Amino acid sequence: MVTLQNINFTYRHHAVFNALNLQLQAGCIYGLLGKNGAGKSTLLNLISGSIFPQSGTVQVLQQDATERKKETLQEIFLLNEDNLDYSITAREYLKFYAGFYPRFDLAKFYNIADEWQIRYQDKLANLSHGERKKFLIAFALASNCRLILLDEPTNGLDIPAKSTFRSLIANAINEETCIVISSHQVRDLEGLIDPVIILENGKIILNASIEQIEDKLYFGLTQTTPNHPQLLYSMPIPAGFAYVAARQADTEYGAKADLELLFNATISQTQAINQLFGAQHAN
Repeated sequence: MVTLQNINFTYRHHAVFNALNLQLQAGCIYGLLGKNGAGKSTLLNLISGSIFPQSGTVQVLQQDATERKKETLQEIFLLNEDNLDYSITAREYLKFYAGFYPRFDLAKFYNIADEWQIRYQDKLANLSHGERKKFLIAFALASNCRLILLDEPTNGLDIPAKSTFRSLIANAINEETCIVISSHQVRDLEGLIDPVIILENGKIILNASIEQIEDKLYFGLTQTTPNHPQLLYSMPIPAGFAYVAARQADTEYGAKADLELLFNATISQTQAINQLFGAQHAN
């Protein structure tokens, strides 16, 4: 569905990406993880055609994203508040933009919006950060686009709203749809995303499915300091320590993949992780 080849992108004399390669398939909910400034938003903007690379190609639905063809743009929704017109009401936004998407489902939008009690009559500027996010998430899912790009969608959401968000996303995916969720708050995406892509300093340092992650890594808990011979990362928890290590044998099974442990291990032990997963899982 999406192919990026040899992407070079520089912003204000800062090289964000250098020869970046990535493929995204339909039927997946990708988690794009990284610290602030890692390049997550830039990557989503490149995929959506909002910005162009200095060199390299971005193909979306077999079309060059830089050509910004209407039929391609109608299949992409990028949730990003940077270009939002705060002077209009939520209802006016719906009126102005819903018609651009040929499969926009008003009933679906109102079902989600009513569940979240979104105030349509208020200007977007007068909604809280969380209320604007709820509105845009509802709009994104109601668009029925084949490619949905969500940039930090859980920022500003309270705990019940995050739970609803996970349920909505899980129900939205199908074999013709690809969803990419960028976040630096990895706990918000636990049990939802698969595969996992981790960006660091403009490089993809991990791109793997949950099955591949659990096949290569052991996630464990211990009351004392971990002494696993292949230890990669550990952190203290109230009951002792949580840790991740290279799995020693097929018979060694730990807990389900812990995204926070995975993220910290990948950032701090990038070379070791790349050796485990192979060059095909990193850029």
